[in-house]
Amino acid sequence: MDTGKGRSGQIEEALAKLLIFSLCFPFLLAPPFIPGSLVQVPEIIFGIYFFVLARKKKWRAGSFRKWSLLDRGLVVYLMATGVACICKLDWACWIELIKIAYLFLLYQVVKVILSDKEDITPYIKSFINGALVAGLVGILGWLLSQFHISNQFAFPTSVYYPYLGYIGRAVGPAQTPTMLSSILATALFLQLSRLRKNSGWRRHFIFFTILTALALTFSKTIALFFALLMVWLSIRGSWFRKMVLKIVALLMIIFFLLGTHWVLLPEGKAVDHLDNTQGLYVPYPSIGEFGHFDLFETSYLLYKRAALIAGLQNLPCGTGPGNFRKFLVENDWGDYPYAQFYKNNPGEPHSTYFGAFAEMGIGSIALLTLFLIVLHYSYLLINGAFQWRGVISHQALGLGLQFFCLLAITTDITNFRHFWFLLALVASVENKKILWPFGLGSRNGALN
Repeated sequence: MDTGKGRSGQIEEALAKLLIFSLCFPFLLAPPFIPGSLVQVPEIIFGIYFFVLARKKKWRAGSFRKWSLLDRGLVVYLMATGVACICKLDWACWIELIKIAYLFLLYQVVKVILSDKEDITPYIKSFINGALVAGLVGILGWLLSQFHISNQFAFPTSVYYPYLGYIGRAVGPAQTPTMLSSILATALFLQLSRLRKNSGWRRHFIFFTILTALALTFSKTIALFFALLMVWLSIRGSWFRKMVLKIVALLMIIFFLLGTHWVLLPEGKAVDHLDNTQGLYVPYPSIGEFGHFDLFETSYLLYKRAALIAGLQNLPCGTGPGNFRKFLVENDWGDYPYAQFYKNNPGEPHSTYFGAFAEMGIGSIALLTLFLIVLHYSYLLINGAFQWRGVISHQALGLGLQFFCLLAITTDITNFRHFWFLLALVASVENKKILWPFGLGSRNGALN
């Protein structure tokens, strides 16, 4: 949007950059004026920014009407969530609907910010700088944990992590190591493309600092990032180089998926380790033995099974958005092997796709359609199907989308503000002609 000249325009632009910067700080705050509620920092900045926009007489509402295929996919997902809420008429459902509606509005506002700017470099930098600060906070927290100094920016070294032991894990200003790692990975994809455009020691320093913070999360998401980095490197080169790099990428993705759902623990010490993993791995008899190690199913797998059961038992509308934990506690599990675990440890499905099926039933088709659209965009971006405005590489953006599509298998990413930022960045592309492959919508404004 055109901020114009003068002080008001400068304030609006500064708030827009601060909003994008704040997306890297998703820690929760408890506002005193709303007892029992939790908000994230971006919500506060967004409220101020939206108020500034609302006061403008010439607010470009027309920008919101230029909807792409991605916009329509998001609207259908929002509507499907609303239908699931109507089916259950539960207060928790409406809270979830409000959250999704807010995130959709956030997406639209960021899309307008980026679409109406000739040079979006400052806004890309704002996100990367936010990730850099978040990474530095995570590094500091991890260093403090190594000296047994308790802090909220890292898991303590008293928590056991399979294969690596009592190492501590960087959390930074995020809620979990996985959330922090996904923020850092998003920034790394953007920074990689900037390195490709123009290399310099400052950009390398930022890249390797963020990469260090990513490593200290000790998240399996690291394998996913490097898998897509291999795909990036395979875009050019000989057929043999491409084949080798893609095989390596595939093996990393397989490791990511297998390592998330099954774990090997030392024989005879499993119970001790399980008591110190913050409930991540369930203390049930092993399902197999490999030498001096026992093989266990993790809660990631158990919750996905429960999500399937929840969706099938509550067709066609599911348990209702936000009601999966309630289902685990109240469902009559009978003699189901993990019944007591579910009731004592009501968690999330640890999957965007499984979670949608559990809570929305057949409405989850809308979410699957949305992610198919996202994959379609990633294919166009990676294969250079349209011109980008020279700020970042289209391949990097496409790989970022694929990163989240894969991460969604093991994590609920619909609440990740940085995921919506990446979608807004894609939607701000002005070449509408390529992004309407089925002849839908306007073909005006294509770049030459």
